[in-house]
Amino acid sequence: MVPELGVIEGYFGRPWRHEDRKRVMSRLHGLGYSFFHFAPKADAFLRRRWREPHQDKSLAELAELSAHCRALGLRFGLGLGRTQSSGLWGG
Repeated sequence: MVPELGVIEGYFGRPWRHEDRKRVMSRLHGLGYSFFHFAPKADAFLRRRWREPHQDKSLAELAELSAHCRALGLRFGLGLGRTQSSGLWGG
């Protein structure tokens, strides 16, 4: 069995820049990776502000990144993170 390879951008700290994400996805596709999940802890709209819509620029970048991944044959996903004040899972 061959393990499925992918990247989850889900760490604490400064998120990657949009163009850097696209460049990484292009490179990883060539190495056999099959998915990318966007879930940086610094994105408040994926954590404590998850009920609010993303700002227009951020939403456009996410749509562009999703399309870029799709064009490469990579699956794209978003990861919501639980915080105590998020209201997710009773918090």
